[in-house]
Amino acid sequence: MTMQSAPAAHVPPAPEIPIDQLVVDVYSNAAPAVRSSMLAKLVGKVYQSAAPDDRGFLIRLLIQPLGLLSLLAVSAQAMHSLAQWLSSSPALVSSAAAAILVKILLDCSAQRCEA
Repeated sequence: MTMQSAPAAHVPPAPEIPIDQLVVDVYSNAAPAVRSSMLAKLVGKVYQSAAPDDRGFLIRLLIQPLGLLSLLAVSAQAMHSLAQWLSSSPALVSSAAAAILVKILLDCSAQRCEA
C-alpha cells in the first residue's frame, strides 16, 4: 500500500530583508554583553577593510579619550567620533560593516545606549 503525497502548497517567497537592517534589529534587542560583542566584531571588520593610514587613525581615535585605568571601556565621545569619521571616509562608506556600525553608533548616541 503506497501513500500518495499531497501536492505541495505554493508558499510565496518572504520579502527579503536587507542584512544590515537585520543586524541593527538584532543589536537593538540584544543584551548588553551581546551588543558589546557585536560592536567589537563590527569595528574589527571595519579595521580589517581599512587602508593602513585609516587603521592608524581608527586606533588613535579609539584610544585618544582613554586614561590608563579606562583602556577596557570606550567613551561615548569616541564612538560618536568614530561614526563621524566612518561616514566621511569615501573608502569605508561602501563597506557594509562600516554602514551597519555607523547606524548602530548613531542610534546609541541618540539613545545613550550601553555597548
